[in-house]
Amino acid sequence: MGPTRLPAVIVRRAVACLAGACVAALCLAAVPAEGVRTYLADLAVPGGSLRLVLRLTEDGDATIDIPAQGIERMALEVTGGPGGALTMRIPVPVPAFMDLKEADGGLAGTFRQAAFSAPVAFRPGEPTKPQDPKPPFPYAVRDVEVRHPEGHVLPGTLVVPPGASASSRVPGVVFITGSGPQDRDEAIMGHRPFLVIADALARRGIASLRCDDRGVGRSTGDFAAATSADFATDAAAAFDLLAAVPEVDPARVGFVCHSANMLDYVDRNALSRLETLRLFAAGFGWTVGPFAGVWLLSHWHGAPFVVVALAAATMCLLIWRTGMGPVTARAAPVGVSPNPLRYLPRFLAQPRLVVGLYLAVVRGCGWSVYLV
Repeated sequence: MGPTRLPAVIVRRAVACLAGACVAALCLAAVPAEGVRTYLADLAVPGGSLRLVLRLTEDGDATIDIPAQGIERMALEVTGGPGGALTMRIPVPVPAFMDLKEADGGLAGTFRQAAFSAPVAFRPGEPTKPQDPKPPFPYAVRDVEVRHPEGHVLPGTLVVPPGASASSRVPGVVFITGSGPQDRDEAIMGHRPFLVIADALARRGIASLRCDDRGVGRSTGDFAAATSADFATDAAAAFDLLAAVPEVDPARVGFVCHSANMLDYVDRNALSRLETLRLFAAGFGWTVGPFAGVWLLSHWHGAPFVVVALAAATMCLLIWRTGMGPVTARAAPVGVSPNPLRYLPRFLAQPRLVVGLYLAVVRGCGWSVYLV
């Protein structure tokens, strides 16, 4: 099948920024893994409580999460005792220990670290965040499988807004995760940003599809052996599945991307070719810019500001010329204003987008100051 052109989309700015530079980790899928029991406990400590998440496997291995201290899936050293008792050592700079026994369907015992000691009781359960959507949902949630032409399968979650039908189609987006192996919710440290965003979009009439990365969760394929071009074909396969959903308008399907995302509105083959050029352009500014700024400053204090002003003006002209994004690699959308400033009031009326832009600008300025 030859290269195809991705249709226009109305939801390309659905996410202005997922704040911060998240380091992606290999996470489980949205459902608990078979043979893994998860327990929760709130350890009473001076000044409050500390949430502990304990996971036990059928093989006797154990890991612990302590979100408040940035500890995630830390392997524990487990030794057995009389009467089914377990002693678990937490390998932190000041080692901590938990002496536990089964009690009332959970685990109870003592937590001790140096001179500190306190009772701890674990109950079965999965960790959640306050922002996690809670059922019942007003929209339909379906389990789907994206079957790649090369043979691997990407299980995913399709969310269809209420009222959508073959006669009343809605726009849709495919979620593209950042760098590193990640599940469909882009779960990290107990947060599930893609799950939360999918819920918000569905409540506003926008369908979505999010999948586990190849080789992650329940998907097949080899993540480590894949290249950017391979991930581009995964994104294209997910795009095709969403565009074929009867309730979704194929002319209004696009991507919501995070971090090291794919370029939208381009040929499938160009999806990987243009990424190299984009990375080069970004790297050039980061590496040459700070040194050039210092050199210009040494000759004339106003020179760096003049150069930055000219660069900003050039970027504004390019945005204006392209109508806030339409490029020759995709079909021109119908009814899009050539003036991008038309959308500014709508943007400013959404506090979350404004905060996202603010955080992105602050983060960029911070890195620039650090490099200089």
